[in-house]
Amino acid sequence: MTVEQNVRGDGNATAAKGGRAEVHVTNNISYQAATPVKIDSTKIENAINLLSEISTLEGIPTPGELAAGSTLPHLPNRFFVGREEELSHLAPTLCEG
Repeated sequence: MTVEQNVRGDGNATAAKGGRAEVHVTNNISYQAATPVKIDSTKIENAINLLSEISTLEGIPTPGELAAGSTLPHLPNRFFVGREEELSHLAPTLCEG
């Protein structure tokens, strides 16, 4: 299934020192639904075990590989750092479900 999203718009912008600019925006995006991938029950069991251990970890683990069929279209954000304390507080909540 493909979903189309079209965004169009016009407007005026006022620049510093009284300058003006016309703005015209056109953006066409197409999304395709991913085909579900069957995941081995052993992998699911391992993931559940890892999740139960999250609150006892000594630090934040290094990211692993994505599951088959998954995509991560953006590179890591180098400005999103130093969140270990927040993630440590969030972990028990995730484990509770």
